[in-house]
Amino acid sequence: MDFSARLTDILRTKDAPRGLLLRPRLAAMPLPMLRYDDPFLPFGKELLAATRDLLSIVAFDLAAYMALGAAGVVALERTIHYASAGGDLLTVLHGPFASADYLVATADSAFAVDGLTVSDPALVDAYAAQHEAGVFYVTDAADWAGSRLSFAGGHAALTVDAQDMRMTISLAGEDVIYAGHDEDFAQVARQRLMEMQRD
Repeated sequence: MDFSARLTDILRTKDAPRGLLLRPRLAAMPLPMLRYDDPFLPFGKELLAATRDLLSIVAFDLAAYMALGAAGVVALERTIHYASAGGDLLTVLHGPFASADYLVATADSAFAVDGLTVSDPALVDAYAAQHEAGVFYVTDAADWAGSRLSFAGGHAALTVDAQDMRMTISLAGEDVIYAGHDEDFAQVARQRLMEMQRD
């Protein structure tokens, strides 16, 4: 089943289309996470446990995870697996990939994501054919007709383009995931997500 069809199925059980961009940074970690040598995995798991019923898409920033080297890559792989386990969230790996050389890294035998980002529109078909994944061209150009990831005005949003639908899903970012710094940081993030929906 392709990305847009799975998204349609997921949205039948969710109140609203919401997304989250996980971009972990050591300098911004909530205090409880500082007790871990490798905090990215427990950080992501706690955030997702508190918010998964509110979300339909989780995007993972590859560069942020790479900041921890091998430990970050392991955390990324395991957090993606954790997010995917319930079948109620779609995962997107934000590279953005600049060539077809990364096809193997996004396959089921590697990160096994439902979608990914590319920096060149010429790569969309190659990645889509390989994985039946959602492939998002990173652009703020309003005239791009396909699926895209946009950071216009500093706000991330995924636009899903399919034959029967075109939908834009806002991706909450650091203002949500770092809204709290104490033991209740995940619940604070949940509350912030709910407030954003009301606005």
